Amino acid sequence: MTRIRHLFPGGNTCNGFHSFYEFIVPNQARLKLVLKGGPGVGKSTLMKKLGEEFIDLGYRVEFHWCSSDNESLDAIALPDYDIAVVDGTAPHVVDPRFPGAVDEIVNLGDFWDKEHLQGNREEIIAATSLNSRYFALAYNRLREAKVIYDEWASYYEEALDKRAWQELANHLIKKLVNAAEKPSKPLARRRCRHLFAAAITPEGLVNYITSLVNPDFRTYLLKGSPGTGTDKLLGVLKTVGECTGLAHECYHHPFVPDRIQALIFPEIRMAVVDETPWLTRAELFWPDHRDIRSMHLDEIVELSSLSPFQADIADCQKRFACCLATAVNHLKQAKTVHDRLESYYTPAMNIDELEAKREELKQMILRYL
Repeated sequence: MTRIRHLFPGGNTCNGFHSFYEFIVPNQARLKLVLKGGPGVGKSTLMKKLGEEFIDLGYRVEFHWCSSDNESLDAIALPDYDIAVVDGTAPHVVDPRFPGAVDEIVNLGDFWDKEHLQGNREEIIAATSLNSRYFALAYNRLREAKVIYDEWASYYEEALDKRAWQELANHLIKKLVNAAEKPSKPLARRRCRHLFAAAITPEGLVNYITSLVNPDFRTYLLKGSPGTGTDKLLGVLKTVGECTGLAHECYHHPFVPDRIQALIFPEIRMAVVDETPWLTRAELFWPDHRDIRSMHLDEIVELSSLSPFQADIADCQKRFACCLATAVNHLKQAKTVHDRLESYYTPAMNIDELEAKREELKQMILRYL
């Protein structure tokens, strides 16, 4: 598997914030360090430094980014050893499941000057409230966008050639089943993992799927408008994978989290990825991947059934883009307020003690390795 992987454990979706934190590492992991403390106490910086150090030492590292600030980390993981360091604060509160045996709480609040924070008490309370308000507004716009998205998809669903779609599904099912009969590696201990490869962030849609698929995997790219059944096809393939006993990584749709954006089957070196245009913002770049196969589902849409609704489709696209842009703007406003909150906490931190704690955590992880 690729040495450095980028992904999201949580996302801003049409259903609000959706978390897959429990899949960063298994419940019975070897070690999970849970960082506690307010914004700006250095959780993300600490994790970035640890991740870079373990990459330099030759380990495979996953960087789990924050969907509310895609330059900040929610976690790092060493997946080959079931070890992780995670941000355990809201909105993704993490509490120890096996305290002392697996989970360790690391309270970075031990290293701040409480008197300094008390001096900004009113500002901190006001900024926290405003931050929550902006998130609520963003989620309102995403819920509104979902209604528009469903209308947009309905036009293509009605015009889709169902027989041609089934033939396409059968083709991929056959490929999956044939590959499952001769896996390239033993069955994995972890059967299925759920996370996000992409997220709606203050910078818009960020998609890391190309960092998750190995260059030597056979990769099928499903290209099609909403309603052409890319998500349903991925759902069928997930069920087939489960029935054949294949371990798989399931990356959920960043907008509609109960749908799937991508499936990766490590044992058979195969991936299937939804490349719906709005979902990728632009054509994804697969520079080192040697076996890419594209499937264009818009080609199995009956244009005669679609043509009377071209103006309606264009209107849906325009309204959806507007709602999405407004949601992103509210997320950006929330981040601005969060940055203000961090400005109260960061000067209150004892950097030397924080750095000493990072070195202590590094040595603790090395003992497990």
